[in-house]
Amino acid sequence: TTPEPWGGVFLGIDWNSKHFEVGDTVRLYWKSYPSKNGSGEHFDVTDVWFDHRLTSDDRDIGVAQIQILPFNPLITLPGLVAEWGSAVVSYRLYKATGPTGLSLRKLIYIDLKRPGGGTCLGPSSKM
Repeated sequence: TTPEPWGGVFLGIDWNSKHFEVGDTVRLYWKSYPSKNGSGEHFDVTDVWFDHRLTSDDRDIGVAQIQILPFNPLITLPGLVAEWGSAVVSYRLYKATGPTGLSLRKLIYIDLKRPGGGTCLGPSSKM
């Protein structure tokens, strides 16, 4: 995969021309789970958020791209469970002027197992 996932996974939020404006802030909430459907208890160290100020570049391409780092533990913990793990994400829009809004939750499947065997953990991996 290019870019390599251990350098940061990117999530894209479609630009919502009805609500998004340059200068607003999107806060993406992330929790990783050892289940494939985002159920049960999440991994404690994966309850995080990422702030991204919306730019004219985001508007022009139609997507706000938010980098998810660090790869370990946010991706590796759910990616190494028996079948596969998951993450649950949502975001809150903080308007530069006006009220905020919260998105629906979205389930993301995470699987780091390679089809031919082994796992995808980056260049320092011994697996």
